Amino acid sequence: METRKLQKVGGGTYTVSIPKAWATAHHLEAGAPVHVYPHDDGTLVVRSTRRDEEPIESATLALDPVGPTTVERALNAAYAAGFREVTLTAETFTTEQRRAASAFASTLAGAEVVSETETEITVRNFLDSAAVSIRQAVDQLRFLALGAHRAATADANGDDAARRERIRQREGDVRRFLGMVTHHFARALASLAEVDELGVERPALFAYYRTARELAAVVRHAETVADRLDELVGDVPPALAPSIEASAESAGDVVERGVSAVLNEAAFADAAAIRDDADAVVERIDETRRALYEAGDPSCYPLASVLDALERTAKRGGSIADVAAGVAIREDA
Repeated sequence: METRKLQKVGGGTYTVSIPKAWATAHHLEAGAPVHVYPHDDGTLVVRSTRRDEEPIESATLALDPVGPTTVERALNAAYAAGFREVTLTAETFTTEQRRAASAFASTLAGAEVVSETETEITVRNFLDSAAVSIRQAVDQLRFLALGAHRAATADANGDDAARRERIRQREGDVRRFLGMVTHHFARALASLAEVDELGVERPALFAYYRTARELAAVVRHAETVADRLDELVGDVPPALAPSIEASAESAGDVVERGVSAVLNEAAFADAAAIRDDADAVVERIDETRRALYEAGDPSCYPLASVLDALERTAKRGGSIADVAAGVAIREDA
């Protein structure tokens, strides 16, 4: 970085010199045009050409060979990388593969197949970045993730099929919102214009992205809980049930409070307190795990995996609290 002074010229215009080495490297001479982009966060970008103004607008991917899941994986990778439009090409796409592309596009926020032939499939995201609220997307992810967590843990001796169905109902929306946050985060890394359209500064966007990923992991842990409870022979032992229920409630609580701290830009002390509570939950779960092994009932060993998943959920809450702490420090700096 170099510090340079603004100079005032006739007509009230301000000028600033650019480094000679940069101008030489880009073959610029006096009188050559450059492209200047002012941004809402106070950044002023100077580019020598326009070639990278929209670096992730569209992409074309040649698929060879085209396997059963290749189409979905290619579309998912392009969407996660931030491309607004992607065209897949191959020697031939089967009817099943074209249907798979349409089905997958329907799971993405604002995306749809705009054209398809036997050799090309084009998917475009029509969602205007200016209409997207990343903060609301993270808040919705919080609702979905905690809903899945509670569905998995509310009644350990309840109907396993009903528990699994309640979680399954949330999985598609979780993928959609996480995909949307990832898509726009990737675009913002490559384009300051995307940051302006989203109306959020890059540090806050990074905090939202990290939080969204942690919340998606909470859903995976809820799935593990549901799977392990399904394997349990008989009911949860009465001596352990209260501890497991309390652990589940406490793990969900630190996640919820952590996300609130990120979204509401809580003070550092509040975020640190949530992290301390998450660590305390982990310690209590470890005590319950030891009690489980001391009981020595092999039929209850699936509960050890349940406790492992609850521990990981609590740690996710702690990680989210760390994100909130970072936000607080940055705000106070």
